[in-house]
Amino acid sequence: MKFRKRSPKTSINWDNFAFFASEWEDSVIGNIDEEYNRLVEHLHYSSTEAESLQVAKRRLSSETLELIRQLGIARAAGNYQQTSELAKLCREAIKEDLKERRAAVMNEAAEAGKSTRKARRSFANFKTKMTSLRRPDGTVTASRRAMEKVIYDFYSDLFDSHVYLPTHHLRQDEYIAPSVLPSEIRHAITSMKDYDIGNYRPICLLSVIYKLFTRVILNRIGRILDEGQPCEQAGFRRGFSTIDHIHTLTRLIEVSREYKMPLCLTFIDLKKAFDTAETEAVIEALGNQAVPTQYIRMLRELYDSFTTRISPFYKEECLREST
Repeated sequence: MKFRKRSPKTSINWDNFAFFASEWEDSVIGNIDEEYNRLVEHLHYSSTEAESLQVAKRRLSSETLELIRQLGIARAAGNYQQTSELAKLCREAIKEDLKERRAAVMNEAAEAGKSTRKARRSFANFKTKMTSLRRPDGTVTASRRAMEKVIYDFYSDLFDSHVYLPTHHLRQDEYIAPSVLPSEIRHAITSMKDYDIGNYRPICLLSVIYKLFTRVILNRIGRILDEGQPCEQAGFRRGFSTIDHIHTLTRLIEVSREYKMPLCLTFIDLKKAFDTAETEAVIEALGNQAVPTQYIRMLRELYDSFTTRISPFYKEECLREST
């Protein structure tokens, strides 16, 4: 019985990668797509030159692998009794090896001061599958072509602009955005019912360079945006909690009941609040928050004339025990 060899794992020496990446030279190409492709090729070349082989730890012991080999021989020979006995031994041996591997990973995480919860979570297996979707008329379809039509119509309507907003004119300032530092890039890297399409959270596959660039911009303007928020805004802010507001609201209800005063509370829950936000409204809000115009112009160009390709896929993620 032959065992299929796994592809060797590689690791990247980030110092070498930074050295090769720093050899990038800007060109005068007028086509931004060609310039982007050239940058991606250079980054691929840098990562290839900086990678080295990584020794992977085996999950199964040599004794277990020998039992699996004997099981294959017995099955090929048609010896059903021996096959049954060896299969039982293999299951027990594999179970014991994986148990020891889990314990070793947990010990390594504990000794390194890492989160044992994350280490335990890495052993979980996740399988999800989109089998059917409901049409707007209430009928349910399991056809892949019809499901793609439902997905296309849903996100086309979701991302379409339903409100006319005039173009917000940006003010002129003297601010010049500095060059992106390597430290900013490192910081950016680290830092329902199945048939209802509205219950699915899409995975947006964006360019890695795009995500790093927008993360750098967010890190730069984050302090400006945070300082411009009123003290009543507690959600989505670092260092703030809605617990204080909940306590205030509870106290307000108690006082109204104590003095028998009428009280009216309004709770607003916007459907797909972030996805339905108008781009020009966001641009105007950034301008009102005194964000430098150059950053606002960059963000506007990122959202100008962009397109999205939607494709449903089956997710089958089984993390290895050694990860």
